[in-house]
Amino acid sequence: MAQAPERQKQEQLQEYLHCWQLPGGRLAPDQARALLAWDGTPDEEREALKETIRATEQQVEAKPLAPNQRRGHVGWLDRIKYLLGR
Repeated sequence: MAQAPERQKQEQLQEYLHCWQLPGGRLAPDQARALLAWDGTPDEEREALKETIRATEQQVEAKPLAPNQRRGHVGWLDRIKYLLGR
């Protein structure tokens, strides 16, 4: 019974590989990572998969926020200014 999920996972990974190898084939980043982790992925495909993952990653500079800069936060002074129309 435990073989069924493993076999299903192998079939899914083979499907990912098939889609990847089609002309113009693309995968979601998590699918590409799954193929990289799978030992059935050909070595010649690994570098292209890594490049695809790198190209889809977003690099955003991390800046610490002040305590009152939480998302959606409006300070009490800003609320008063709004009420007074300034």
